[in-house]
Amino acid sequence: MRTIVIGSNSFSGQDFIRHILDNDHEVVGISRSSQKEQYELSYNKKDSNFKFSQLDLNGDTERIIGEIKDFSPHYVVNFAAQSIVEHSWNCPEDWYNTNVTSLAKLLPTLSDTDSLVRYLQISTPEVYGSCEDRIVESRNYNPSTPYASSKAAADALLNVYHKQGLPVCWVRSANVYGARQQLFKIIPKVVVSILQGKKLPLHGGGFSTRSFIHISDVSKAELLVLKEGDVGGIYHISHEEEVSIRDLVALICQKMGKSFADCVDEVGERKGKDRAYTLDSKKLNGLGWFSEVKLEEGIEEVIAWVKEHRVHEKGLPLDYIHKR
Repeated sequence: MRTIVIGSNSFSGQDFIRHILDNDHEVVGISRSSQKEQYELSYNKKDSNFKFSQLDLNGDTERIIGEIKDFSPHYVVNFAAQSIVEHSWNCPEDWYNTNVTSLAKLLPTLSDTDSLVRYLQISTPEVYGSCEDRIVESRNYNPSTPYASSKAAADALLNVYHKQGLPVCWVRSANVYGARQQLFKIIPKVVVSILQGKKLPLHGGGFSTRSFIHISDVSKAELLVLKEGDVGGIYHISHEEEVSIRDLVALICQKMGKSFADCVDEVGERKGKDRAYTLDSKKLNGLGWFSEVKLEEGIEEVIAWVKEHRVHEKGLPLDYIHKR
């Protein structure tokens, strides 16, 4: 099976590539940044079934279209997105350019690709806005941030093309984590901050609730939806276990033998921060998927990865740096 992964350098994209290479796919990975170091990738970047193309979804549209036409993929999976919530307030046009406009430029070509069996869009539960009850896939959109509204717009645009025959389906995942994740994400950021002796700013006291799910569980779900999901279907990837950010940070501190009070500074809440997402994954369970990695086990993996590769000593930024 020939598969194109757009956003192949993303945390979720690189892990998904490992899963499909293990399942005999020939893969073209497309990302705007240069290929990462091996310690940041879960797949072997020298695998004979993998080719990497450094192309920017915003600026290299024609070259990406050329890759699609030359490769004649059976599957295209799109992880590429401007996805940081807080910074989307500063220049929302950048989020719309990547998440909507650039995608729109690819859709005519994808619609005319005869080999295409399935296009998988990586969406987000943030399109629903803050929800206290358990959300099913038919829930109406109510985004709270420019990022969330841009992803909702992309989903709506894809639905228009689905009505004209594009074999699209969607996944929306709970908070993903694991080894190799970007250091500005909460779990690796806490681990690295502790090892560097820095205090973590805990927004709003950390009382918002999230469901954290390990990246390997997510990649398995995405591959299952790609192969067996209904065309036009939306699938939630989550499980029953939920935790407040405060309790999550406290758990990491306990795993690393540190005092919670010594490791955090409580600061004001982020603008537009949703209080909770609780996703119902029964639809995906019906395809035979269930999460396997427990939160404590996954956190221990992240700690071990950071220590093994001495990530905390590499001088890497712990805050998101926006690239226009």
